Amino acid sequence: MTATSSNACGSRLPGGTEIRGFLTRPIGTPTPGPAILYAHAHGARYDIGASELIDGRPALLNAPGSTLAREGYVTLCIDMPTFGERANVTESAATKTALWHGQTLFGQMLGEQAAALTWLAARDDVDPARIGMTGISMGATLTYFLAAIDPRIKAVAHLCCYADFSAD
Repeated sequence: MTATSSNACGSRLPGGTEIRGFLTRPIGTPTPGPAILYAHAHGARYDIGASELIDGRPALLNAPGSTLAREGYVTLCIDMPTFGERANVTESAATKTALWHGQTLFGQMLGEQAAALTWLAARDDVDPARIGMTGISMGATLTYFLAAIDPRIKAVAHLCCYADFSAD
């Protein structure tokens, strides 16, 4: 498999909100195959978001989407709140709004990743029993948190995770 296909896709959250995502996939796979849910990094680059999958970012050697597609994976990355096309509100404002409603921004991100996972698992070209998740930095943290609470994630690979959690 040397050719890949990528496209922007709109996915709706349970509340009906549509969010932007990018999907890369191998071309010409006859049966459902493995998939990866990719959680983009933070890096104070609010303009990047989901496009990290197809365009990369300065901290990466290349964009991961085409590499993963060449290796046979269908890969999905969505814009997290305050990133990409959703960068119309600051992270501080989104955090405060969530708190006023008894929620957290990180919890919202986890919920949206779970919704993206549901969308990905329902695709005809994806084997729902073979879905992994990966991310870098903020995406890495989302990766292992979602894998801890959602058994649909069968494998995890994360990079450069914030790991200074209190032992108390």
